Amino acid sequence: MKSPRVLLLLAALTFAMLSVGNEPECGPNRFYSVCGDPAPCRQNCSNYATVILCLLPCEPGCVCSPGFVEEGGKCVDKNDCPKRTD
Repeated sequence: MKSPRVLLLLAALTFAMLSVGNEPECGPNRFYSVCGDPAPCRQNCSNYATVILCLLPCEPGCVCSPGFVEEGGKCVDKNDCPKRTD
């Protein structure tokens, strides 16, 4: 009776150990998130001062570090964004 439980626990531990450390390299000013904003919901230089209500499910991948926004495929410091004249 305990044998299947032990095997199941061993399999779960093995899977967990194999999946740790398999995150991709993300590049400068980015980190890997298992639940990051999908592309249409990410902050960029045009919208970082606006609250974005994203109804899309999160997705794993590289996201910008805090204080950075996505612009032209890179993560840039939001203070380096062009000044808006609205």
